[in-house]
Amino acid sequence: MAHQDASMVCNPDYSSPFASVEDAVHRLLPYHVVSDYNSEEDDRILESDTTGDTKSRSQQWDNDVLGTVTKFNAMFEKQVGNFNMMLRKRAQGEFRSEERLMLDKALIQEEMEAFLKTKVEIESREKADKEAAQAQMQMAMAQGEQAQAELRSDANVYAASLPYEGNMDGLHGWNCSKRDEEPSEDSSE
Repeated sequence: MAHQDASMVCNPDYSSPFASVEDAVHRLLPYHVVSDYNSEEDDRILESDTTGDTKSRSQQWDNDVLGTVTKFNAMFEKQVGNFNMMLRKRAQGEFRSEERLMLDKALIQEEMEAFLKTKVEIESREKADKEAAQAQMQMAMAQGEQAQAELRSDANVYAASLPYEGNMDGLHGWNCSKRDEEPSEDSSE
């Protein structure tokens, strides 16, 4: 029987699914049989230990389970204590989560309204500043164009007066040389 179990463990049938619960038990039981330790082996280990510190596997398992249960029990007691403390504080009025939530929501809404109001004011100021800057720019451009037009008209008047003044010099005898004033001798004959 042990050889049969060892053979089934070494050559498992992993290609076909379990047909029933009985089939699953029949195919998986050899793994548990082979993996089971010999209690006589534990007895020999315990007898060979002269100090008495070595524990059998079952004693180690019992100690591990007891430690885990103790740890879970302490954690549960701590959680129960925290829950009872929170219930007492809530009854005294320290934890009013609904009221606190409503106050926080109202505070956030007020802050949002103040933010939006400030944002609108800033945008309107920026728009007014931009319009004022554009108006100043247009006024400066208009003044520049007006000054340019005045300069052009003054230049045209000055340019128009230059040739006329030159003819006047000739008519009045200004800027004339002596030759032009004195008749030549050749022309009198």
